[in-house]
Amino acid sequence: MKVRLYGVTADNEKELLKEETLAKTAVGGKLELTVKQFHANGKAFDHYEVKELSGTTELENGSVVVIGSSNYKVTYNGLTITNTNQDKTQITVVKKWVNGENNRPNKIGFYLKRQSRRSL
Repeated sequence: MKVRLYGVTADNEKELLKEETLAKTAVGGKLELTVKQFHANGKAFDHYEVKELSGTTELENGSVVVIGSSNYKVTYNGLTITNTNQDKTQITVVKKWVNGENNRPNKIGFYLKRQSRRSL
């Protein structure tokens, strides 16, 4: 994925410092950069910001991007970009009664819990 790094002064003047490609991995990618500390106008940068790109468009916080065949919500926290999968799946739950029709409630509820699968 492509990212842009901006330096931002205390009075919110932004300067594009780098546009880089971040390698994708299963867990995440990390990009270490050396960047300047001062805006072209001589003011010190107060902080830095990152933006993920979809093509040439910067993705705003909370926007959804399609990666492969999945939808991901993009969020920013400091210099961390998080892409959270938004895909949903349909499941069917069946309740079977074994001991006849006596003493059955009018309705029942189910709790869906996630179970982690780990290879041994």
